[in-house]
Amino acid sequence: MSVFVVTRDGLVRLRRDGGDWSARPALGSVAAQCVATAGTRVLVGTRGRGALTSDDAGETWEPVALPEADVSSVAIGAADGALYAGTEPSRLFVARDGARWEELEALQDIPSRSQWSYPPRPWTHHVR
Repeated sequence: MSVFVVTRDGLVRLRRDGGDWSARPALGSVAAQCVATAGTRVLVGTRGRGALTSDDAGETWEPVALPEADVSSVAIGAADGALYAGTEPSRLFVARDGARWEELEALQDIPSRSQWSYPPRPWTHHVR
């Protein structure tokens, strides 16, 4: 069994073997910001490198083709396994059944959009 944790230093994989746990870096020097898992599937959002996915519990990684490089939130749909990525600036994307990523554009129609910001960096906003 593996558990993934995002820390200041990146992504860490905690692995349980019997009653013992071990911790090892899962992505080297990649600036991971968020992680989601479902079974052996892992989706990681990064600052500056988009998202990465693994179908073998983090043994190998593939880049995700997104139009934004800063991914601040990820999720894997429990009902259908769809992959979701929220970015900076605020955009939301979905990939269903292995298809290409599509933007969920309704987020852009929210009337307060021009006023969105994030306190540490007030010139931008992101999806969390």
